[in-house]
Amino acid sequence: MINILYVTTSLSTRGGIEETLRLLTRKLDPGRFKIGICVIRDNVEQILQEFSTPDVTVYCGSRRGALYSLSCTLWVRKVIRDFDADIVHTHTAKGDFHGRIAAFSLPNVKIVTTFHDMGHAYCSGTDRSSPSSHLGSAASDGRIPTPTFVSKLYSFININLTCLNSKVITVADSVRAVYTASPEDTRFQTVRRGYDETRFQYNNERFKGDEIVIGTIGRLVWQKGYQYLLEAFSVVSRENPQVKLVIGGTGAMRSELESFVRANSLESNVQFCGEISDTRTFLDAIDLYVQPSLSEGCPFTILEAMGSGLPIVASRLAGIEEIIEHNKTGILVPPANASALASAILSLINNKDKALQLGEAGYKHARANFTSEQFVTNLSDVYTSLLSATTDK
Repeated sequence: MINILYVTTSLSTRGGIEETLRLLTRKLDPGRFKIGICVIRDNVEQILQEFSTPDVTVYCGSRRGALYSLSCTLWVRKVIRDFDADIVHTHTAKGDFHGRIAAFSLPNVKIVTTFHDMGHAYCSGTDRSSPSSHLGSAASDGRIPTPTFVSKLYSFININLTCLNSKVITVADSVRAVYTASPEDTRFQTVRRGYDETRFQYNNERFKGDEIVIGTIGRLVWQKGYQYLLEAFSVVSRENPQVKLVIGGTGAMRSELESFVRANSLESNVQFCGEISDTRTFLDAIDLYVQPSLSEGCPFTILEAMGSGLPIVASRLAGIEEIIEHNKTGILVPPANASALASAILSLINNKDKALQLGEAGYKHARANFTSEQFVTNLSDVYTSLLSATTDK
């Protein structure tokens, strides 16, 4: 039995990291793996219901202080010892920081970290690749906030803490390239995400009525590019007033985005839905999925949209190009380009046969290459190989 302890900041909202951990806690072989989760910030009442299962031990720290806190590191260290972890697998800034330092101070504990996106590299200014590969023209259009000194400092520390890692998992080859320039560095390994194919099924009931619904899900933050989506949608709605836009998610930019909607008289066409607890129902209710991101790794929402048979318009970012082939499994447009985004959306609205063909092709591609079964199998192999290497020495 291999004891794996996941260390993360929070499990109180739904997002890519939470979905990653949900899949792992549900689908890792309980005959081979014992699973625990160390949640630094939340208390028990804040944890999402799907993690309340007798098969998973959850430790809650209720620690909301500064990123660096010696007492927090010592608490995580105690959790690792109490759980008797063989492998500590860290996620998020606080999880990466405290989890790795705590685990390194203990004997015979393997340290794994997943970099889900390019955030640490962007904030710290240590990108090993070309920034244009994931920020595109948005890198110079003045709308991306400058990272604070604290963000830069801790991102820089977290990147340099990879010296403690037995393995660093990246969710896309483009993410790997950001954090290491060496193809020979075997500590870095790409393990692509997989969507839950048991929850998302092909739905061909798209574009049936007069009203067409465009949808998107994500945090309302600058990285997701929703300001450009709203600019594009203002063009789309002028040409086709029957089109609606629904945006799922919460975040710091909501009031700014709502102000744009009011200023452009889009209130009757745009709906902010807040946090989405049932992604499948949301995706089944829309006709076209749009991902206007400025920076991404391997977004779950695109995989889930593909797994639902939705036609997709997305930003041409390196991570997304590893999922979508332009004009075959979706439409890719330059990031931070509202005009190109509007043209792509209108091209599918005006050619529903092509939209449906792209949706079907995307569904087949996702089922063949991005299932949770493949993801869990690949990560299980990583865990097993780490301990096998120790045994063989």
